[in-house]
Amino acid sequence: MNRFLQRPPGRLRCGAFGPVTARKAEGRAGIERLVDVRTADVQLLRDTVGSLADWLRQLASGTDDRPVVPNREAKSSGSENT
Repeated sequence: MNRFLQRPPGRLRCGAFGPVTARKAEGRAGIERLVDVRTADVQLLRDTVGSLADWLRQLASGTDDRPVVPNREAKSSGSENT
């Protein structure tokens, strides 16, 4: 799990927020990867992402109690021709 969390930064995406909040996290708190949440100042994180702060800290530590649903209907599909 740590290798996954420490992969090179692209843009912070956790499925919980969109590009505006991701830019705030990167700009205000210096968070580029989910693993960066572990060392972020808690108050700065709360000021930046609000109520998502505690949930992000749980994800960054590998805690996610949501059930895995392996056979759910796809929400979207895409294809590309190059």
